[in-house]
Amino acid sequence: MLKLQSICQNLALITTGAALSLAVIDTNPAQAITITYEFSTEEFSGKFSYDDANETRREFDYREPDITVVELTYPVDEIEFFFNNRTYTKADSTRQPVLSLFEGAVGESEQLSWATEDFRFNPYSGPSIFGDLFTGFEVDGEFVDTAIVRRVENESPASVPEAGTVIGLSILGLGWLSQRKIASSPRV
Repeated sequence: MLKLQSICQNLALITTGAALSLAVIDTNPAQAITITYEFSTEEFSGKFSYDDANETRREFDYREPDITVVELTYPVDEIEFFFNNRTYTKADSTRQPVLSLFEGAVGESEQLSWATEDFRFNPYSGPSIFGDLFTGFEVDGEFVDTAIVRRVENESPASVPEAGTVIGLSILGLGWLSQRKIASSPRV
């Protein structure tokens, strides 16, 4: 019995040491930011949001090899658009709604790409990708209007705990529980 008690005490010391060593490590918690935009045409409006942690990046030459464009794309998490007396959401999508941000030597642009059975927002059916923030709004294949896209909220980032901190606290908790269980077990 003495040997079991000694092993448990050593386990508790190792657990506490591991937890404390993890706590001492300088960590920068990850930041999750939800970014919200609103978009509007002359007669309609809507909004959407995405998490910036889901970014996809690609670079390409635009029209000439001297003009490099960086395209950042983000899958949209939530979207709403009131059109024809109905509110459309992501559940109505026929393709994943995506926001594309373009950065290059000529300028910057943001475009929404989204489609339902009744309409679509097509970023490639309007003026150049540079300049004004726009998306072509089409119904039945016909260009109807230009949707303006603009950021409306600067949410503060929400801290997401680092895995090391979570593991360290779990180990500490398990050590505490094992000590408690040993102390409450009957002595022989």
